[in-house]
Amino acid sequence: MFFRPPALHHAHLPHNAVVIVLRLTRAALSMLAVSAVTLAQLNLPSKATWDDLSLVLYCSVFLIAAFLLHDAVFTVDYIAKAARAREYELQLRASLSATIGELVDEFGVRWDEVGVYHYRLSGFRWRRRLTKVGGMLAGVPPNDMPTSYDIGKGVPGLAVQERMLVTESWRQFVERWEQSRPRDWEDQPSDHRYGLDWDELMSSDRVEAIVANPQYSAGRLTGCIVVTGPFKPLQMSGSPMRRIMSNTATQIKHLGPPPRGWRNHAS
Repeated sequence: MFFRPPALHHAHLPHNAVVIVLRLTRAALSMLAVSAVTLAQLNLPSKATWDDLSLVLYCSVFLIAAFLLHDAVFTVDYIAKAARAREYELQLRASLSATIGELVDEFGVRWDEVGVYHYRLSGFRWRRRLTKVGGMLAGVPPNDMPTSYDIGKGVPGLAVQERMLVTESWRQFVERWEQSRPRDWEDQPSDHRYGLDWDELMSSDRVEAIVANPQYSAGRLTGCIVVTGPFKPLQMSGSPMRRIMSNTATQIKHLGPPPRGWRNHAS
C-alpha cells in the first residue's frame, strides 16, 4: 500500500535543524565555561587576569550548574516516559494479539497468516495522515505494512476518508490490473483506484486481503484498525469481522492516546 517515505517528511527537517543548532551551541558554551573555570583554577595566564574577569567566572559556573541540572531533569523525565511508553506498548500488543486469536477462532485461518494494525490520525487539519502506532503478525511487531497513509490513499486511507469499512482482495486486485495499461488505471475514478497512481499500485505490498475500519473516540474520528490475511470477500464484510474490529477499537480506545514521544522509547 502507498505510504509517505521517511525521506519525504520535509516537515520534520526544520525542527531537526533547530535541535542540531541548539546542541552545537550548548556544546560550545559548555566548552568555553569549563575552559574558563579550569584556567582560573590554574591562575592562567595570571590570578590578576581572573580577578578582573570575575563576572565571566560567575557566568561560567552558572552555565555549568544549569547544564548539569538540565541533564539530571532530562534523565529523570526520560526514564518516566520510557516506562509509560513500555507499558502502553505492552497493552497495545496484548489487544492486537487478542484480536488475532479471535480471527483465528472465527475464520479458521492460521495465526501466522493474520496481521492486525492500529493507525492513528496525526498532523494538522489541512494535512492529516494515518500513522502506524503498532501491529502484530505471527506474534511479533511486523514491518510489512506502511508506516503512514495519506487520507484517501490505499484501503486504510479510503476507509477513513469515507468513514466506513472498506475491504479488498488486494493481491488479486493488483494482479488483475497488472495486465492493463497505466493509462487505463489512471482513467479510473479516484476511489476505484484507492487514490493511487500506477507507480504506487505496482509498488504496493501484495497482502492477500485487507480490511480497514475507522476508529472513533468520544464521537470523533481518531484512526483506523486494519486486518490482513487470507480472508474471503464475504468474511471481510460480514458481521463477525465487523464485531471483532469493533471490539479491537474499543480496547484500544480504553488505552487512550499513545504517551507523548512514546515512539522514541518503544522497543
